[in-house]
Amino acid sequence: MRVARAASQLAVAHLLAVASLLLVPPMARAQLGSCVARYGQTGCAARVYGQLLCSGFDQPMAVAVMQAELTQQFAQAAIDFSGISAETIETTALRDAVPLFCPQNSARIQELFQASGTAARQR
Repeated sequence: MRVARAASQLAVAHLLAVASLLLVPPMARAQLGSCVARYGQTGCAARVYGQLLCSGFDQPMAVAVMQAELTQQFAQAAIDFSGISAETIETTALRDAVPLFCPQNSARIQELFQASGTAARQR
């Protein structure tokens, strides 16, 4: 139940952010393998999520496609989600990764999450 709720919240966040999950640049894909070692489980998950939110913010895509791309990249990074909540990933992505990857859209993305009542309010 808790996992389903977290997955549902993450899906809603994706929809509200209208984040298109275009392919991550090849260099970033190569770095996914060392992401966990460098940033930790939560930090890596937040970076992947933040980069995907930024990659095509102005180009909506189906939620199912976004979820599939996110799942693929989480698997490629070998992230262990034990003890990590969707809210923690969202909060960390909005606080750290989104401003890093797309400072020009950071405020707009954070506003969308605040309007939806998700993790952005916890910053």
